[in-house]
Amino acid sequence: MKMGEYHCENHLEIYGKWEELKNFTINNWGNQGISFRKSSNCEQPCMIEYEKELFNREMDMIYYTFLTKNEPPEQWLTQISKQYSHLEFNLYYQNKKNDKSGDYIIKNGEFYSELIEN
Repeated sequence: MKMGEYHCENHLEIYGKWEELKNFTINNWGNQGISFRKSSNCEQPCMIEYEKELFNREMDMIYYTFLTKNEPPEQWLTQISKQYSHLEFNLYYQNKKNDKSGDYIIKNGEFYSELIEN
């Protein structure tokens, strides 16, 4: 896939106790960054093109920025948040191809907030 085929920019913040964040990172790290399939059977077509990672121990937070092909990794977020029920996942995404954007807060498989803007 070429860079021009990735249209959805994602910003993911994960909050929780530092030990749980560390376990999440260890258990979900692939060859080149966070893996959508390592701890989940997610079949959603999400391909990571680039990634930035920031650990903030003072705020008990991990921050990822990555591109996916067309949509944000909603299916993966739902599945992984059930496995890491003590962590809170905040995702902001923007699809540059169709100008769709949104903001999710999800914990233990439940969406607490969903803001969609066009």
